[in-house]
Amino acid sequence: MSLIRGAIPSIMFLLLTATLPEARAQDMPAPEAAGEQHKTALEKKDWRIFGGVGTVISPKYPGSKSYNFTPIPFGEIRYKGRFFLNPYYGLGARFARFELGEGHELSLSTSFRYAFGSREEDERADFAGLGDVDGSVEWMVFGDYQLGDFNVGMEFSQGLNSSGHGGLRGTLSFEYGRRLFKFYDVQGGPFITWADNKYTRAYFGVTEEQAAASSFDQYEAGAGFHKAGFKVNVITFFTPRIGVYVLGLYSHLLNDAAHSPLIETRDEATVLAGIAYKF
Repeated sequence: MSLIRGAIPSIMFLLLTATLPEARAQDMPAPEAAGEQHKTALEKKDWRIFGGVGTVISPKYPGSKSYNFTPIPFGEIRYKGRFFLNPYYGLGARFARFELGEGHELSLSTSFRYAFGSREEDERADFAGLGDVDGSVEWMVFGDYQLGDFNVGMEFSQGLNSSGHGGLRGTLSFEYGRRLFKFYDVQGGPFITWADNKYTRAYFGVTEEQAAASSFDQYEAGAGFHKAGFKVNVITFFTPRIGVYVLGLYSHLLNDAAHSPLIETRDEATVLAGIAYKF
């Protein structure tokens, strides 16, 4: 179980692209010879189902130098382009969509999800006395502004259960996507994440009580930008339904998170690769 727990936070962020939010991708690209015909057929359906299986290499926990190699399934179910269920956003719906001119569109959505990211005392011997941070039920509000090949995304998530981080996070991202060599769909761009003091304290801080029970000194981790990086994905379909994908993410911890005594490194990388199938 610790392998899955450690991999989930980075995997879920990578799947931000792979799970096809409506404003980010109407459908996965197919080879030019069959793609347009297949896309037209899909647009007539009320249901869209996308799935796959792959493997991921990711840090064991935020700031860890140790990495895990983990098999992972993923997918998305979407109904009438409005209601959705996927690993990253959870269960939700788009509540507003605005056409702002040719190639310009604003989409707003909300959802509830379970964020699996957690940290347990047994991750490291010197974590004894810190206690566990469980996964969190989160309420999300997010939006995308599509400008042709460019996309600006903003999302906020609020932890709801007291056993999790209980904090508020916000991520701003910029992406650019293009079809290369007729078969390869490439999308990527930078992002930056802000978090309140509840979130940073849960993962990067050491309270007075934790300091008394562990080998760490007290450390106050406050609100602010705690992570920035770049993500990119490449997807190609060999048939109208079957393809392969590779997704990569690099992030760098900032401010109080970067100086936390609980981390081993400020730099993290995650790679996810596998096979995709469109039903």
